[in-house]
This record gives sequence, structure tokens and C-alpha cells, in this order.
Amino acid sequence: LEVLAQRRSVRHRSTVLSLLNAVAERYRPPADAIRGIPGARLAGGDLRRIQFFGDLSHVDLSDADLREARLDECSLSNGILRGALLECASLTFLEAPNLHAPGIHARNANLHHSRLTDANLHSADLAGADLRGAVLARSNLQDACLHGADLTGADLTSAILKGADLTGAKIAGAQLRDCHLDANQLAQLAAKCSAPRGLRAEDGAQ
Repeated sequence: LEVLAQRRSVRHRSTVLSLLNAVAERYRPPADAIRGIPGARLAGGDLRRIQFFGDLSHVDLSDADLREARLDECSLSNGILRGALLECASLTFLEAPNLHAPGIHARNANLHHSRLTDANLHSADLAGADLRGAVLARSNLQDACLHGADLTGADLTSAILKGADLTGAKIAGAQLRDCHLDANQLAQLAAKCSAPRGLRAEDGAQ
């Protein structure tokens, strides 16, 4: 089955890898590189340092161990990364609109110029992450940890940031119009960037 997973068509690869993952605890694929597995279910898998290529749309990677994995320039639209480990992973130029990734652990991950529009990143740990030029418009970052993250030039238009830890975050040139913030965050950001246009605290913020 593992040989088939590498040699068959995209559909067969997705199906075979999903079956293998279903029957093996913390399944580890046989190869160091995986190409094109849309719709595959690899929840809880051991995917450390694996390099992914191509179409990963609708892939379920919930609770998977993706530390130091490489997903550069992949398409992960409508993918699921809930609770996944992504410390020091590389996801540059990732195309992942509508990503469902609450509670991910992505400290020091490289996400520069990734496209994460409408993503669910509620309570995500993105401390120290490289988000330069990332597009996070309309994303849910409520209660996320962005401590020391680099958001230089990022697009956070209409993003939900209430409760997020922005201590030490770099936001030079970031687009923050219509962000959802609490009063404390508004004061913190205003001190950093001279109250950019469109910033306002949520009604009833504590």
C-alpha cells in the first residue's frame, strides 16, 4: 500500500494514505516528500520534516506533527490544521483561504507572503512567526498569541484580533483597517503606528 501511495494517481495517493493513517497510530509516510493529496485524511500523523508539494486542498491534518515540515507554495484551501504542531515549519507563499486551524502551535513558523484569507486561527500560537506580507484579511485571530511575530506589511483588513497578544509584534506597514480590537489593543497599536485609519475598539470592550 505504501508503494501504491507513492506511484498511483493523485486520487489513489490520497485514498491510500488516508487508509494507512486510519489503521496506524501516529502514521509516518514512507517518503520524505509528498505531492498532491487533495482530500486526504492524515489527522494525528507523524509528518515531521516532510516536504509537501502541490494541491493539499481539503486535507485534514488535525493534531498532526508537522514540526519543521515544508509546505511552501502549496494550496491548502479549506484545509484543516486544528491543533497541529507547526513549530519552525515553512509555509511561505501558502495559498490557504478558509483554512480551519484553531489552536495550532506554530511558534517561529515561516508564513511570509502566505494567503490566509477568512482563516480560523482562534487561539493559535504564532509567537515569533514570520508573517511578513501575509494576507490575513477577515481571519479570526481572537485570543491568538502573536508575541514577537513579524507582521510587517501584512494585510489584516477586517481581521478579528480581540484578546490576541500583540506584545512585541512588528506591524510596520500592516493594513489594519476595520480590525476588531479591544480598547487595550487599540491603545497599544496606536502607540506603535500613530493610530492608523480604520482602527477602533469593539463596543463594550473591557
